[in-house]
Order: sequence, then structure tokens, then C-alpha cells
Amino acid sequence: SAVKYDDSRISSRQFVWDRGEYTLANIFSRGGICVDQAYFATIAGKARGIPTLYFSGQGADGGHAWFGYLKSNERWEMDAGRYENQNYAVGEAMDPQSWRPISDHELAGISEGFRDKAPFAASRDDILMASLFEQRGNSALAAKAFESAVAVCPQSPETWAARQSFLERTGAASSLRKLLHEAALKQFQNRKDLKVRHQTALAEIAREQGDTATAETIERQIVTQNRSTRADLSVNAAARQLTSLLEQNKIPEAFTEYRRMLSSLKKTGGGNFFYDIVVPFAETLNSAGDSAKAGEAVELAQKALDPETGSILDQEFRNLKTRLKTKE
Repeated sequence: SAVKYDDSRISSRQFVWDRGEYTLANIFSRGGICVDQAYFATIAGKARGIPTLYFSGQGADGGHAWFGYLKSNERWEMDAGRYENQNYAVGEAMDPQSWRPISDHELAGISEGFRDKAPFAASRDDILMASLFEQRGNSALAAKAFESAVAVCPQSPETWAARQSFLERTGAASSLRKLLHEAALKQFQNRKDLKVRHQTALAEIAREQGDTATAETIERQIVTQNRSTRADLSVNAAARQLTSLLEQNKIPEAFTEYRRMLSSLKKTGGGNFFYDIVVPFAETLNSAGDSAKAGEAVELAQKALDPETGSILDQEFRNLKTRLKTKE
């Protein structure tokens, strides 16, 4: 709140800083939008010796930025400046140790504390031994070592991922891979991102076996189970369903599924639904020569998502309509 919010930049869609040199002093004196406020707080925290992370994500009315900080040993506060009523399902930051994206949910998992205990170290040793056995061509011992890694530290997502990767690259039977993912679902019932990862794998196995109905049922479960608190996961699953139908050139079925998705997710879909589903779906229809259906798709989405007038998402809807008309 030390940085005054600059509403004029939002109304003029000036999301990139244009107020001179990008310094803390200039941000403090001239004000800024959420990205500048979050950046200011993040750097100011680091200057005072407080570990901080800059987060960004999509909510009901579009994109937003906030920050997190290490409040106490192994406890991160990740909602500073994150508006509760906007349903920001996930925040993404850059992990300063790897310079790879990391979500707030992943950070919470890392902070659980099991990684500094003996079982986790033992599981890492098992994975190392498994890799050595595999390099020497001994798949039987490698398989046992990967199984041991999961057994000794089942709360570690890395052990499950390592065994999954081994089974896939060695062409293991689908029944064995299915058992792995079913066991992982039981282990990670309270970790939605991990649960969805293994549900998605089960859906892919079902498709491999020609069981499209089961695959679609699993994907719809993902959408339903996560629409209120993890809209990003719901949207990802919905996007896969829609993409599959479009790749099969099943346009009428895709449009029916699109309507169902909007009815299910509604406003909770927010920016995630707009960028990952509405935009590519409307542009695909428009490119196929069906500009009327493309326009209808956008209108249905705008009504369902109901962005606040003047918000980023509201402006994005207007821009999309203009782009579609230009390409007609």
C-alpha cells in the first residue's frame, strides 16, 4: 500500500512501466499497478533480509501480481496483496535456486519438512541406485530400487515421478502403470495438483486402451472437483477435452462441450478459462470460416465469466472481438 495505485495505466492498457527509470524510488514517488507494487514489496523485503517471492496469476477479472515472504522457519506467507474475492487459483513465481517456474502450491509442498529427514535421503539413494542398475542393463534391480524409493518415502512426489518415468520408458504394461497412479491418488488426496497429475495419467492410459468413455469421465471429474478452488486445474482438463474434439474435427460436439464447460465453471474460470479455452477455441472457429460461431463463443463466455466493467479481462474480451472481426 506504500505504492499508490495508478488507475490510468489500467484504463489505457499501459501494463509496461513508462515512467522513466525503473527504480524503487520512482515506483514509490510515481505509483504503479499491481506488478510494480509486488515488485517494490519483493525487493524491499530482500533489502531488509527477508526472503521474498514475486507471484503472478489469473483470477476472475484477469491477471494480477502479489508477493510472498518467509514469515518463520519453513513457513511462507504467500497471499500478500492477493485479493480473496478474485479466486486466484494458483500463483507462479521463479525459483531462485533453479530459475524455473514454481507455483505457490509446489512451494507449500516443499515446505512440508520431510525433505530434511532420513526417509527422503534414503529415497534419493534408491533412485540413484536404480539409475545405476538401469545404466548397466539390469532392469529387474532398477525396478526394485524404484519401488523401494516410493515405499520408503511415499510423501515425496519425486519418487512417484521417477518410478512413473521408468515404467514408461521401459514399456511396462498399462496395468502396472495404472496400479502406480491409483496408489498415488490415495497418497495425494489432499494435494490437488498431484492428484490431478495422476488422474490425467489414468485418463491417458484409458485412451491408449481405446476406452474413451473412461478417459472423458476422469477429465470431467477433474473439472468438477477443482472448479471452486483450483480453476486452473479444471481449465487444463477442459482444454484437453476440447482440443481432442477439435483435432477430430468434431465441431458441433466441441461447441456442446464448450457450453457445458461454461455452465460448470462460470465466473470461477476467470482469466485461465479466457486465455486457455475461449481465445484458442474462438480463433479456431474463425480460421475454419465460421465467424458466426466464433462470435457466439465469445459472447457466451463473456456472459458466463461476467468480468467487471473496465477490468483487464473485460478489455481482453473487447480486444478479442476486434481481432476476430479483423480476421473475417
